[in-house]
This record gives sequence, C-alpha cells and structure tokens, in this order.
Amino acid sequence: MKRFFILFSIAAFSLLYADAVIENYTKISMIGGMGSIESQTKTEIKGLKKAEDATVKMTGGILGAVAGKHKRQVTIIRLDKDVIWNINHNQKTYTESPIAFPDLTEEAKTEKVEKPEYEIVKSEFSVKNTGNKKEINGFACQEYVANWLLAIMKIETKEKTKSTMMITLWATPKNDLIKEFEKQENEFNKQLLAKIGTRVSPEQMKRFGAEFITSMFSIEKDEVNKKMVNLSDELKKIEGYPIVTEIKWTLEGEKSKKETMTEEEEEMPKGMGEAFAQALAKKGEKKAGAETEPAFYSYVEVKSIKLSEVPEKDFEVPQGYKLVK
Repeated sequence: MKRFFILFSIAAFSLLYADAVIENYTKISMIGGMGSIESQTKTEIKGLKKAEDATVKMTGGILGAVAGKHKRQVTIIRLDKDVIWNINHNQKTYTESPIAFPDLTEEAKTEKVEKPEYEIVKSEFSVKNTGNKKEINGFACQEYVANWLLAIMKIETKEKTKSTMMITLWATPKNDLIKEFEKQENEFNKQLLAKIGTRVSPEQMKRFGAEFITSMFSIEKDEVNKKMVNLSDELKKIEGYPIVTEIKWTLEGEKSKKETMTEEEEEMPKGMGEAFAQALAKKGEKKAGAETEPAFYSYVEVKSIKLSEVPEKDFEVPQGYKLVK
C-alpha cells in the first residue's frame, strides 16, 4: 500500500508540473477556386513560452498553384522576452517581431483613417446539444451544434448581407489530464491577450473565420472582435474540451465589393481579400433548391494531448541561424 501511494504521488506530481503538448490537424478552404490549406501542428507550452511546429501544404485553386512543396513553419512566442520568432529550417534563417507593438506616434494617431464601408446590424447565437456521441482519437465525445447569424449592412447603400456560421463541435469530458493541459493553455493565452490588448486570440480569429469576414468586408476590426468575444462566451457553455471544431460560413445577399472596382482593379487584386471578393462574385446567384456552398470552411481536429517535459531548446532559435530583417 505504501509503495502504491508513493508511485501515485510521483505520477500526480509529474502530471502537475509537466509541460503541455497538443497535436492538431487543420484544414481551411475558401470559395471561388482559392484552394485549401492543410497542416499538421505540434504545439508545446512551457510557462511563458510557446512553440508551434507545423507541416503545411496548399492544394487546389490559386493556393495550390503557388504552393510548391510541403512547408515546415515553426513559430516561437516568448512572452518573457516579448518576441515572436518565425524560423525557416531549410534556409537556416529566422525573423523577429515584438508581441506588443509600441504605442503609435502622435503623427500616426492624427493620420486620417478611412471610414468603414460596412457595419454589423445584427448578431445572434444559439447552441444545441444534439445528443450524438462517438469516439475520436481515443476521446469519448459529445456533439454540439452552434449557429451565429450575422447581418452586415453596406453603410452607403443600406444593402444587407446575411452571414451564417454553423459550428459542429465534438467535446470530450475534462479529466485530470485535460484540466491541467487547459489550465496551462488558458494561462498562456491570458498573458498573451494582455500583451496584445484584446480578448480574442489570433488563433481564435483564424479558427472561426473572423479574418475572412474582416478581409471580405471593410468592417472595424474592434467591432468584429467584440462579436467574437460574445461567441467565445457562448461556446464556454459547452461542457468538455473541443476535440473537433468544424466551421462553415455561408453568405447570402449582396454579391461583393466588385461593383465598386474598376477593370484594372479587377485584373490586379490589391490583396487576398479583394481577390476572394472577386471570386465570390463570379459564383453568381444560388440556384433554386441548391445548398449554399460555404464561403469559408475550417476543420480542426485534436490528434493527441499530453503532459511531458519539453526541452528548453524547443523555445530557442538554433545556433548559427541568421536573422532576416
């Protein structure tokens, strides 16, 4: 009995003080021939340090045409040093940027800011437990379906676009392993969000497609952030830790920004946002009785979660690598 107690105590101690490690599979797709991005990512968290090592491939459409080979992307976030390192192992180089950007200069503060073209006029959430259950990667999961209805209005013309996001989420009960992992994950994110001055992490913005909305429409990012906070609060009502999160964004109503573009602008998109808007415009109106094709699709699946000691070298730039400015 004494031996069992000692072994149990050692195991409990190791669980409590080990680092957090999670492996994910992610797929993001966009409408209109843009293609898909798939990645296998290993994320390690050690206190105020985080490392993401991802193997990324782009397939189909525009992304697939320019992608080339699979790429390894390594990002290290050091809250203790207020720095983000993006490492290119193939070329043995890295870039460096601050987490918290310095305050704007007086000149930048007084610079004229363009008025937003669109505004959010309606935002509604609903969450439902479907009662469906299944096992995913060894995790016993319960299915939830959430819907976010977002109405966006073009300020000048009063035209409205209805955006619907459907989230299919499979969550697993929080055992001791997941509770400790989530504790470390939440503490790191709390410190990160405090540094960047928001309540919605870049990871959440990407996962839920908020970047898609802000690039598709000229909306104040703060306005979208506030709605994302409300969405995050609603999703906290779901019991368990998400193992699969599937997102489908659909748009109905106004076609796109294309109507305001010149022929030259159509031929030379200024960025991915406008290229995406043009691609969406070419889809035309939905055929009667046809299912609306998602304008944005995201699928995130947790492959494994564990607590283990992560070496310090995983959070450092390898020796001999050159800084690219």
